[in-house]
Amino acid sequence: MHTLHPSDVTKLCKQPADSCTELGPDITSWPTTQPLPTLPGANESASKVSEAVKAAHETDVTAIREALVLIDQETYQKWFIVHAQNAFHFRVKAFHPKPVVTLAKSERDRPYLLARMERDVFERDGGCCQYFGIAVHLAKDLRGVSALAPDLFPMGRTNLGRAGAMILTRSSADHIIPVSQGGKTVPANLVTAWWPCQFGKNAHTPEQLGMTSPLDNVPGI
Repeated sequence: MHTLHPSDVTKLCKQPADSCTELGPDITSWPTTQPLPTLPGANESASKVSEAVKAAHETDVTAIREALVLIDQETYQKWFIVHAQNAFHFRVKAFHPKPVVTLAKSERDRPYLLARMERDVFERDGGCCQYFGIAVHLAKDLRGVSALAPDLFPMGRTNLGRAGAMILTRSSADHIIPVSQGGKTVPANLVTAWWPCQFGKNAHTPEQLGMTSPLDNVPGI
């Protein structure tokens, strides 16, 4: 399934270009709720992954494969590698030119979540990325899909070894205030995010990237 080769992917994360082709040169047109503009077809592909997750619960391999073959995996994989995970470079340059002050590692709160906490935040947020609004899934559910269709939905250790749709629909609990800046690993500082927003935000607050905080829309916080 994966024909993308490392040489096809620019080393943007190490040597960022002067401008982002996804964001464009006019910062007044950049989205304020998510790191990058909406990715065409992402929500439709996420719906297909949701179908595959449901089919995996029923051990329906045929239904899983029928859903996954309709997804352009390589396009999403390359979009994440080249663009999404590097969005913060350009946003920091535009909105926060001063270096971010970070805490020594010994002074930081523990960054790692208990599985139960991640699940609780996921359920609180309705299983959707609070930046982008796309439906996402916990790792255990995606592993269920991968176990039944490993060729169409690999979950490797590197981005080149992961299905593009897996990258787009893997849930994570994002620290609004990063632990490196004094943020706590507590539900009141966490929101559900898909990987493009999680890594596109990197170790910055939304405000440092010219974005609004998704916590403003989370009930009870």
